[in-house]
Amino acid sequence: MDTKQLDEQVEKILTTTTISKAQEIMASRNGQWLIAFISFLESATPVPIMTDPFMMASIILNRAKYLQTILVTTIASVAGGVLAYFTAVFFLELALNWLAPDAAFALASMTATEQDNIFLLSLVGAFTPVPYTLTAWAVGVMQGSLTAFIIASIIGRGARYLIIGWLTYHFGPAAVKIARRYVGITSIVIILLAGAFMWYKLSA
Repeated sequence: MDTKQLDEQVEKILTTTTISKAQEIMASRNGQWLIAFISFLESATPVPIMTDPFMMASIILNRAKYLQTILVTTIASVAGGVLAYFTAVFFLELALNWLAPDAAFALASMTATEQDNIFLLSLVGAFTPVPYTLTAWAVGVMQGSLTAFIIASIIGRGARYLIIGWLTYHFGPAAVKIARRYVGITSIVIILLAGAFMWYKLSA
């Protein structure tokens, strides 16, 4: 999603009369529950919804609780990611039950070689525009460390929403373009560092 699309979504949430009730909810105490639900849903399922514009609109409407909004959004997002992780693990086990023992062993051996990259994969998926749900599924299928996934998710999701939330608090609607620029640049840096680390591991 580009800057123009994100800007339009935030503008709709803030100004469209057909969702005035949603504005009232986000500006109230119930707004935290709405953001939590949206954040959880985005991470737990492949539903094409984006948490960022809702969080930004909520902060603009209720600036006094911007830190709480960021925290709630992060926790709900990571919780959704954990559910997606276990969903992948569950369906993987169902699939393995239909495979011959040799095939299951081969799959386990193949995924075991990727364990060192679980943290980096999770971090990239949690912060960058890469769909976080797909990352959670991938880690689950690879039977990656749940602890590494959660830690990387907290760091990645927390950093992403903190940057966007802080900029929204200080610059209001104008933060859309600034936030996308900062997140974009940081995403590129994270991907490059992750790529460099993996290259180093392969060449060592």
